[in-house]
Amino acid sequence: MTLLSLSDVSKSFGGLTAVDGASFEVREGELLGLAGPNGAGKTVTFDLITGQLAPDAGRITYDGEEITGYSPDEVARTGIGRTFQEVRVYEDLTVRQNLAFAAQRKGIVTTLGSVVPGRGGARTDLAGRADEMLETVELERLADQPAANLSHGQQKILAFAASLMTHPEPELVLLDEPMAGVNPTMIERLADYIRTFHDRGKTFLIVEHNMRLMADLCDRMVVMDAGSPIATGPPETVRNDDHVVEAYFGS
Repeated sequence: MTLLSLSDVSKSFGGLTAVDGASFEVREGELLGLAGPNGAGKTVTFDLITGQLAPDAGRITYDGEEITGYSPDEVARTGIGRTFQEVRVYEDLTVRQNLAFAAQRKGIVTTLGSVVPGRGGARTDLAGRADEMLETVELERLADQPAANLSHGQQKILAFAASLMTHPEPELVLLDEPMAGVNPTMIERLADYIRTFHDRGKTFLIVEHNMRLMADLCDRMVVMDAGSPIATGPPETVRNDDHVVEAYFGS
């Protein structure tokens, strides 16, 4: 079943067309890779899906509901989570508070105190869910440490965990270069966590430049160039597609 669908979506900035009539779908329960050379339009596509930008044309549908033009908060409440290329954590908050705040700012809860021990208010199911998340991503021993104390790789893991806290049960998570700037050990950890949540039924759309990793992780891949998809299919088929090879290496 199709979970997310883009139909003829376009976005321009002045005379630059960043996304040009893009159409593709993400199927429920799959792990789809979105690849392409620099400037292909991948991150702008993520911004259009998650409401950071409004498309100039086209339709975006999620779980049967048109979400074209929704705000980021409205998109999050439909059940879509997201990470960004640059790490976005709140360094002055603890690791646990980062997860609580990720839920709070999307309207899932109203106060940090309702989910964070020691801030007043009763613990809720969300507090237990945050602690379970920290255990799953092996950050539980750092739960009460400021996020500023984490390494870059640990902050990437925290951002990944936070993307799964922006809705009680997010169905689709968009990961924008989750492995960028991460050492090989952390790359394997992140890949394992993605597989863990995928096995639990989460659907993922991933932008990543490491094509070997994408081939290992993904069920299918969509490759973009100049704002449009140029190839879709199993990773090995896509990697050997003549249009893909030309997009990356030239004719």
